[in-house]
Amino acid sequence: MLLFELTKSGREWEGANLKKNGFSRLLFALLLIILILMVFYTPIFAIKNIIIKNNRVLSQKDIICYSNINIGDNIFKINKKQIKQNLLRNPWIQEVDLKRILPSTVIISVTEKKECAALYFLGSFIKIDSQGYVLEITQNLGKNSLPIITGIDLVSYSEGNKFQPKVAEKFELLIDFINLLDKYQMSEIVCELNLEDLNNIGIYFVEGIEARIGSYEKMDEKLYMLKGIIADVLKNNRKNGYIEMRGVHDPVFKSFD
Repeated sequence: MLLFELTKSGREWEGANLKKNGFSRLLFALLLIILILMVFYTPIFAIKNIIIKNNRVLSQKDIICYSNINIGDNIFKINKKQIKQNLLRNPWIQEVDLKRILPSTVIISVTEKKECAALYFLGSFIKIDSQGYVLEITQNLGKNSLPIITGIDLVSYSEGNKFQPKVAEKFELLIDFINLLDKYQMSEIVCELNLEDLNNIGIYFVEGIEARIGSYEKMDEKLYMLKGIIADVLKNNRKNGYIEMRGVHDPVFKSFD
């Protein structure tokens, strides 16, 4: 009799415990649903601010447009991977970092590519970076101080892709030249590089100064010498002349007069 009562009592306790656990699970599920609804549908988490950082060339409006983020979007619904892919389609953007600041702010930090030169071809200026990727095609450089590259005929060029010259050798020479300008910090004083004749290359500097280089051979050494000569010429306020380097061991500045 006692065993029967204990067994009955144990079953009643287990049944009560199951009901209690079932109620707890139901309550947890309801709370979870309420939380999800609050997170995804409450206006508290609607995006109110989109902050753009580190942009130099692109406007905030351009970057927001490429990101495809809209004011009012739920901050938890935005797809960070997709947004980065959207932004990297812009030829100027090299890297993207995106952060959510709860409850309603998104911060987009970009690293833009640096324009290093502008190819002049068929009336257009084609801005390129140090790897030869086309960043922008424009009819007018404005006050831009980029070195202008002439004497290269192109097979193809489009924003976001590397330009392709008819003479493949000119691509490698130009990329090397751009890197040498950066090495010797001469980008701001070089106005034009003419690569039409690879045995008679011309470099044109500020103040009407021309350097007659000859071939591209030993260009590193030639630019190193030119940097010192140009600095001396500008220091002494001498203008409108040329530096003959073709077959010359000790090049000097000569006036056109």
